[in-house]
Amino acid sequence: MAVLCYAPLAQGLLTGRYRAETPLETGTARSQNFLFKNRDVYLKACEVAARMGGIAEKHGATTAQVSLAWLVSQPGVTSVLAGTRTPEHIRDSAGAANVELSKEELDRIHAWGREVTDIMGHPRVMWGWWPDKGLEEKK
Repeated sequence: MAVLCYAPLAQGLLTGRYRAETPLETGTARSQNFLFKNRDVYLKACEVAARMGGIAEKHGATTAQVSLAWLVSQPGVTSVLAGTRTPEHIRDSAGAANVELSKEELDRIHAWGREVTDIMGHPRVMWGWWPDKGLEEKK
């Protein structure tokens, strides 16, 4: 089975753009995303993105490139659908193809991601909401 990943940068969270002190937007689609809406999850996700920034520095890459490089290294992932607003973001995302992460780095990033999902509760999906049910489990 092939997997196409939608929103692989978690609406910018995995680019390193957002930090714990970054004021959260209100009234936007992002403000409804569970990663941004739940303060504990947001803070943990920002912490993880900052750690990924350390790996990015080591590779002369951006946090977004490391995020995408990790994702495309996962079994079954054939492509990612990274949205963008600018040509610079497109070029940056394409640069992920030049980032080769070690097995240790891949494992570390995976473990860090689990730190976030472990505090999310249910449902453990990026969006954390269902249009017809709010934050409840989709039945």
